Amino acid sequence: MNKYDHIDAVYKRKVDYHKGYFSLDRSPFLELEKEGFDVNENILLKELIHQELISFIELTIKDLPVKEKERILKKYVQCKTLESIAIEENCSILAVYYSIKIALEKIKEVLIKNGYDIND
Repeated sequence: MNKYDHIDAVYKRKVDYHKGYFSLDRSPFLELEKEGFDVNENILLKELIHQELISFIELTIKDLPVKEKERILKKYVQCKTLESIAIEENCSILAVYYSIKIALEKIKEVLIKNGYDIND
C-alpha cells in the first residue's frame, strides 16, 4: 500500500504544481480552480438551465397531435429508424418523415416564442 500512497502523493504534487499551466487530468476546470473561481456553481447553473429546457420540450411534445407525438417518441426516445416506424404503422417512410419534420418545426416555433436560443 505504501507504494500506491507514494504514487498518489507524487501525482497530487504534480497536479498542484502544473494546475495553472495545463490540465493533467484533462479537466476543463482545473485552471479555473487554480484561479479561485467556484466551478461548481457554474456547472449547477448550466445543469439547471438544461433540465428546465428539457422539461419545457417535454411539455411541448405533450401538446402535439397524437400521431406526431408518437412518431417523435419512437424516433428520438426509442431510437427507431424511419423505416421501422413506417412498417409498424403501415404507412410510407415519407409520411413518417414529414410528420416528424412538422413536429420538430412546431417545437422550434414554441421554443423561439418563449425566448430559447435554438442554436444552443
